[in-house]
Parts: sequence; C-alpha cells; structure tokens
Amino acid sequence: MTVSTEPSRKPHPRQNGVRSTDHSLLIATLEATADGILVVDLGGKIVRFNGRFTEMWRIPRPILDSRDDDRAIAFVLSQLRDPDAFVSKVRELYAHPETDSFDVLDFLDGRVFERYSIPQRAGGRVVGRVWSFRDVTERVREERERAAAESRARGRLERLESLWRLLTKTDVRGEALAETILEEGRRALDLDYATLSQVDADGRVTSGASRARAAGRVSHASGHFDTAISALVHGAGRTVHRSDALTDSLMADDPPDEPSGLRAVIGTPLRIGERRFVLGFGSRRKRADPFTHEDCEYVELLAAYFGRYLHMTEQEDQITYLAYHDSLTGLSNRRRFLERVDEASARSRRMQRKFALMYIDLDRFKEINDTLGHTAGDALLAEAGVRLSSVVRAEDCAARVGGDEFAVLLSEMGSPDEAEELARRLSAALSAPYVVENREIQISSSIGIAVFPDDGDSSGSLLDCADAALYRAKEQGRRRLCFYSQEIAARLRRRRQLQSGLHQALERGEFSLVYQPVLRLADRSIEATEALLRWNLPERGVVFPTEFIPAAEETSLMVPIGEWVIRSAARQMGDWLRAGRRWRMAINISVVQLQDPNFITGLKAAIDEAGVPAPLIEIELTESAALRDPDAAQAIVAQCRELGMRVALDDFGTHYASLSHLKKLPVDIIKIDKSFVRGLPQDPNDAAIVRSVLALGNNFSCAVVAEGVENQAQLDWLTQNGCKLAQGFLLGMPMPVDAFESWTPDR
Repeated sequence: MTVSTEPSRKPHPRQNGVRSTDHSLLIATLEATADGILVVDLGGKIVRFNGRFTEMWRIPRPILDSRDDDRAIAFVLSQLRDPDAFVSKVRELYAHPETDSFDVLDFLDGRVFERYSIPQRAGGRVVGRVWSFRDVTERVREERERAAAESRARGRLERLESLWRLLTKTDVRGEALAETILEEGRRALDLDYATLSQVDADGRVTSGASRARAAGRVSHASGHFDTAISALVHGAGRTVHRSDALTDSLMADDPPDEPSGLRAVIGTPLRIGERRFVLGFGSRRKRADPFTHEDCEYVELLAAYFGRYLHMTEQEDQITYLAYHDSLTGLSNRRRFLERVDEASARSRRMQRKFALMYIDLDRFKEINDTLGHTAGDALLAEAGVRLSSVVRAEDCAARVGGDEFAVLLSEMGSPDEAEELARRLSAALSAPYVVENREIQISSSIGIAVFPDDGDSSGSLLDCADAALYRAKEQGRRRLCFYSQEIAARLRRRRQLQSGLHQALERGEFSLVYQPVLRLADRSIEATEALLRWNLPERGVVFPTEFIPAAEETSLMVPIGEWVIRSAARQMGDWLRAGRRWRMAINISVVQLQDPNFITGLKAAIDEAGVPAPLIEIELTESAALRDPDAAQAIVAQCRELGMRVALDDFGTHYASLSHLKKLPVDIIKIDKSFVRGLPQDPNDAAIVRSVLALGNNFSCAVVAEGVENQAQLDWLTQNGCKLAQGFLLGMPMPVDAFESWTPDR
C-alpha cells in the first residue's frame, strides 16, 4: 500500500497544446453528459453551461448569453411548484460557499429534477459553484405509481386476510357465517348497514325471502334500507356506488329513497342459479372518502362468497395464491415451499424413500442491481423463475425464498445422481444469456444440495444443510454445485464456533497485529508496512483472517473488530514516528466497514488521537469488496483521499470487472494478487498479466506492488520488468512489533 515516488518531469515543449486538447475534451465531456451542468462564479456570473442544461430549463438564449445568474433564476421560478424554497436554497448555498447540497425540484408541468450542487475549487479555494440537474421524471412517476399500486394491494390483501380468517373458522356456519361476513364487510367499508336480499325480476325484495343483515351505528335494521339498496342496484344491473347521494350529479335522475335516508351506498347484483340477490352496504351519513375501484372489487368479492350462504371458487384460489406465491416470479414462496418439504418428509418416511432439496443463488446478482438498476434486476429474477419452472417436474416444487435465492424440491429420487443431473440442468438453464432492456447479461448460479433423510429430517434442518453446501460451493469459486457432506458439516460447526468465539475475542484481548514490510526494490528500503490481523486462541494457536473474517462479516462483529485494528495500527505508527521511523502504515478494511456510516469519522479520530499525519495512512480494500458495494467503495475512496490518505486496491486482477472499476476508483496503489506472481517467471500467462498490470499502473499514475514474492527468480523477473515495489516472504515475513523493529532488510 504505497505511492510511486516518480521523479518530477520537466514541462514538455508541447504542453500548451496538450492543455488545449484537454480543455476541448472537457468541453466535449460536459456536452456528452446526460445531466444539465451550470457553473456560476462567486459574483453570480454564469461561467459555463452545457446544452442539456439549456434543454432541461428552457431558458432563452439571450438570458444565458447575459451570464446573469439572477436573470436565469427569475425566469425559471414560474416553472416550479415551490419557487420560494428554490430561491431560499440558492441564497443559502451562495451564503455558505463551502456547502454541498442535494434536493429534488417539482415542476408545475409534472417534471421532477434532482439538483446537486458542490463548491468549485481552484488552488485550494472556492471560486464558484457547480450545479448539476438530472431529469428523474420518469423514475419518480414509476415509483409513485408503484407505491400507489402497493398501497392498493396491501389494502386488498388486508381485507382478504380478514375475510379468509372468517371463512376458515370452523365454529361458524350457515346463516351465522353469512351475517358474520356482512359485518366484516360493513366494518371494512366503514358503513352503518349491510344486507343480502333476495329480489324478484323487478328488483323488489321478495316476501319471506332468506335475508341477512348486519347493523353497526344504526339502532335497528329497517326494511327501508333493503328496499332502497335493492332497487338502486338491481335497476343498474351492475355494481353501483355513491359517496353522497345528495350531491352525486351522476345520480340526479335517481334520488335517494327518502324513508331510508341513505346518503352513502355501494352494492352489487348476485345471481345464484335462478335466484337473484342484492348485496348492499349503506349509511345515513355521507362517506368521507369517495368509493374506489378497490371498494367495488371488494364488494364483488364478497358477493362471490354468497351461494348457499358462502360460495368460494375463484376468490378462494386468489387468496391462496397471494398467501403462497412470490409476486415477482410466480413461484411458490418460502412459506409454501417449507410446507411442501414437510409433506415430502412425511410421505418419504412412510414409503422409505429419499428426496433432495436444492438451494440456489445467482452469483454476483447484486452487481446487476448496482449497475443496471432494480428494474433490470427484477426482470432478470422473473426470467430466472420462468427457467426454473421449465426444468422442474410438475410434482416437484420451485420457489423463490429470498432476494436472489431460489430453492427446488426434488420430491422423489432413486439415487443422488438424479439430484446432480437436475442441478446441472438447472444451472445450465440459469446460465444461458439473459436479454434485459436490450442488453445481453451473463450470470451463473451456485447450488447446494441436501438429501432426506441422510442430511436432515425436517424442512428447517434440510434448508440449513443445503445453505451450508451452497456456502461451500461459493467458496470453491462459484458456478458450482455441492452436496452437503460431513466435511461441510464440520466447516459449518467450525464457522459457528468461530462466530461464538469472536463475541468474546475483543474482551479477552485475543487479537494482535503483525507487520509485513513493503520494500523499494531499488535499494531494499522500507516504503510501507502492512498491518495484518491475527487471532490467538489458547486452545489452538493462531487463526488467520482468511478463516475468521468471513465469519465476522456474517455477524455484527466486523465493525468493532475493524475499529480495533485501525486504532491499534494508528497507535503503533505514532510510536514509530516519535522514535524517528517514518514510513506508511497500510490498514485493510472489510466490505462491512465500507457500509458503516461512521467509518470515516472513526478513522479520522483514530489517526488524530495517535498523532499520525493522514498521508502516512493507506487504506487497503480488496477488489472483491469494491465489487460487492461499488457505490460505498467509491464514496470511501473519495473521502479518504480528500483527507490526504492513500488508497490501495488489493488482489487486483482476480475479478472480471477490474478495468472498469479501476476507472471509477481513483486509487493510488494497485497490488498484484499473489496468484499471478506465484507462476513467475515460468508461466507465460501470469507473466503477460503482470506486465499488463505494471503498464496499467503506469498509465493510471498508480504505484504497483507485487504481492507474494517468495523466491529469487520471481524477484529478478519483477525487477527486470520494471516493478518498483514488492512484498512477500522472501523480502520480509509478517512479524510482531518487537521483531519488526529489530529486523533489517536483506540488501
């Protein structure tokens, strides 16, 4: 984790031409961006804007040519829903030029912009302000529509669940059940009266007909209610509703029945064989909120339950579907899947047969969401569900049990070979290219398999075993399938033991740091030292991070462990500084720390307390951590560099997105993973990769460190090919502080 100490270069004779080219490229970049960009100096003069800004704000060219920001603001105010807030925010930011800002602007014509504003700095001081506007109208509209749809769906589901509870009560039947359901409908619609009345062909309530009533705030169930509601609904021949009959212009030709005093009413006709009924709800008070389409659907659903007091067909199937299926993929949900596993367990015990349970995870699915958005991710998940259904037999079950996690039940099998063959077909189906938003996406899957009764005899234990096998498949490199085994069981027990021990490791002082030098190959002097964590267990000795960090990341312990490492390494660096030893301290961080909102605050406090200048601290994150949460990684890198720290990207080259992420992550140091150094100089592929990384570092002005140098042949090759920095057992082992302080490089 070091920075290249390149010699300073003299200005090139054609430097001015280069700057001119850079300026042209900058202008072209501004014009190519999808955001509207406006730059204003401290005096309120418009310095620069791009074409997208003009297009979005529709400001006449003469105003923009005047360069007067006040005129531009005055013009746009008439477009905004809240111009006062707009002006207030502008004044606030101009009064506090160091402040960053983000807000959302709503326009009268329905457009929605995101507004970002940051200070423009030159030579370390603020010289103006950069405004960036992004048109998010379509996204906000979709979000609002989706929220409204979800709200309606929740309302429907709540009503259906309440109704379902009534229908499944075993102690209520017949007419009592009908009246109970009417009462539930009256309550759900917030009305005073409910009726189910049989009518003749003219809509008159028949004498002696079977009826049911439910009265709430009405003191008695008057026949006038039945007559009024029945006449209105039967005459329309369809579902009818009016929130206030006295003011409803649509009902001007059909005034409310005076004796009944009805003001709010909703009802629907119902035919059972040759008999006609009207299901209606009403109130003498007007309804506070107008009836909605969902209210009509609810009343029609209630009507469908009344046959011989209760008729459940399509509606019952709908409730069952909602309760047992995943809304995105149409597959069974976790609840239904566990029920199917329990059913298979009972059947297999009786017949002394085996079945298999598979746990499936889409590899690196989070990267799809991060790069293409959740809409694209949902589309991919829906297509994955279709593919699983096409492979699984009708008697088996495929389910979505988590975000990007699926499960498959092979309900009966003769041998594990059948489970393996099905798993391979599932993997092949899921690995075929997806086309989402006109883009082809390739994604693989990892599969863990557990067998009943060998691995578990209940749905819970089988899922745990399949999950452990899935975890092992991912450890082996993803795109694998793995059966549960005693080895995996031992690993699972070990992981749980580690997690249990980690809870007390900090309190017991079982953690320690060792230090490995990073050397300049030219003179073997120390460029930096990397702080490496060790866990010292009394019963088994030293445990290395590769074994316990994954266990810590699955719990809430990674953040406090990481904080301990930072504080300890910073204190040690402070001690070395006071002793006249000056080099950089490299500190590794986990992906969990990247996502900790207090990470930067705690890091700065630790180095300030230790008295260590920020440029002597290097924050090292692995490429895999950067890929797992790119947004968090970019934010942390930017903040660390703003504080003056150096940032290194570890394990470089081990993941497919290395180049794209190197462009987005402005790191100072690239560390070549030891897996590429190991094959030097014999392996031509490793040699080609290392040469490419060295050239890449030079092009991106990044220092390059070769990790894992273990023999002289590797070192000679690296030196000959221009590598300036390296670390490894050949150059210096990881050492406790006392040994490190007495160690001298072998020159």
